[in-house]
Parts: sequence; C-alpha cells; structure tokens
Amino acid sequence: LYERADYNVGVTNQPHSEVAGLAVFLDRLFGGTELEREWADADRRVRPEATGKTVVDADGVDEARDAGGSAEGDAVAGDDEPRDPGDARGAE
Repeated sequence: LYERADYNVGVTNQPHSEVAGLAVFLDRLFGGTELEREWADADRRVRPEATGKTVVDADGVDEARDAGGSAEGDAVAGDDEPRDPGDARGAE
C-alpha cells in the first residue's frame, strides 16, 4: 500500500494510520465543509460534550432533554465508549 501512495502523512516525526491520513486528505479536499454537513434523513444526531458525546433522536428530543426533561431513547447508553464490531448495542 505504501508503494502506491503519493504521500505518506505524518505530524512531526510521529507516523499516523492510513485512516488519519485519509481524514487529513479529505479535510483539505473539502476545505472543512464536511463539518457543517447535515443529513436530511438522519435518525440520530451527535451532540459533542466537554467529555465524550451524546447521541439524541433527530426529531427534537434533545431540546426536551436540555430543558431538564427526559425521553426514552434520547441517548444510547455507553455511546462514548468504543464498540466491538459484533456489538449490537443501540441497533434497531
């Protein structure tokens, strides 16, 4: 794979994975606009937090939760933890 690459991306002397290199390339290609993209048919939205993230239903359940309310299914428990590929947690 390295022989076919035009660039091997790294920061200072620290090598990075192919995924990180691809992320840097795509960020430069799209000029950062991918961070503002919204999916019209999304089922859930990810809300960044100071530590981790909160996954909420896309139909506005997050506003009720922010106001002190709670709704079933507004956040998937453990979403800030890495998942095992065979883990069906949160799948519908």
